[in-house]
Amino acid sequence: NGVAYTFTVVATNAEGNSVASSASNSVTPATVPDAPTIGTATRGDGEVVITFTANGDGGSTITSYTVTSNLGHTATGGSSPITITGLTNGVTYTFTVTATNAVGTSAASAATNAVTFASAPSAPTGVSAVAGIGQATVSFTPGASNGSAITSYTVTSNLGHTATGGSSPITVTGLTNGITYTFTVTATNAVGTSAASSASS
Repeated sequence: NGVAYTFTVVATNAEGNSVASSASNSVTPATVPDAPTIGTATRGDGEVVITFTANGDGGSTITSYTVTSNLGHTATGGSSPITITGLTNGVTYTFTVTATNAVGTSAASAATNAVTFASAPSAPTGVSAVAGIGQATVSFTPGASNGSAITSYTVTSNLGHTATGGSSPITVTGLTNGITYTFTVTATNAVGTSAASSASS
């Protein structure tokens, strides 16, 4: 496979062989590609990135690779890595890869490691603040964790003061009495950090 050939024809009778014909057009035998060798699946923010290694092309250039999840989601690309999106937060997936050339599509690779799809949390809501002496206590309602447990919340004032905690409420210290502050809150999980909430009222 992968080698170009031309052909001639000779006719034979009792007297001998004819002169060879003119050569045929060139043809290159080929088959479907070999299955790729799977690499890893790595979770990102709202996506999974799949790596793999190409193998033999079967004598015809590979034109695309297709990633398929165990639940039927697909993504196509021209080389490794390929990113797949549109999955469901909190669901565990594995992935296989096939290679396609002009002849057809390879067998599927082995499956990747399992990954649980997730994205950064949704922003907290309902932020309110109660003033104290040199401090403020900020309460909020958590947003969705989006498939990965929220590990911390960060409160930020309009003048840059911050405080971090594991749940509502969180107290921000080091403030100046007589100054008006507002506060926003972000949530963080293993994937990333949410957008900031609306400012406290």
